[in-house]
Amino acid sequence: DDIRVAGRTCVVLGAGGAARSVVWALAEAGVERVLVVNRTAERAHAAAALAGSRGGVGEPGDIAHADLVVNATSVGMGVSTTADGPLPVDSDLLRPGQVVVDLVYQPLETPLLRAARAAGAHPVDGLGMLVHQAALSIRRWTGADPDLAAMALAARQP
Repeated sequence: DDIRVAGRTCVVLGAGGAARSVVWALAEAGVERVLVVNRTAERAHAAAALAGSRGGVGEPGDIAHADLVVNATSVGMGVSTTADGPLPVDSDLLRPGQVVVDLVYQPLETPLLRAARAAGAHPVDGLGMLVHQAALSIRRWTGADPDLAAMALAARQP
């Protein structure tokens, strides 16, 4: 998905390695504000600091006003693709017009993405991040420039 984030308000759920990478990348891409929501305030502050003056620590209620919500937690990982599972956010905070990204890629269709779709938001699965991580590894190890479209297509095969 080609998602423009410049000038947007973003909420990142989590403060681990993936979340920190997302916070930094969003700041580099010119977001207006990126808020980190995490169970541990100290870790949220550390992750938010990566966005400089654009970063801050948020609360779950901030999700309702965000243009982009990124789940960088493991909530929803490994659940059945047909069962209702745990959500990292209250689904009532999701709304039409939002982009909701779940970095989880197993399963591709997480409970969060189903809730986002039901709320009228634009859901984006985590396969793109997985493919780009793999492509970077291929480049570093072999020097070859992999075909991202072919990799994404292969990754979506059952």
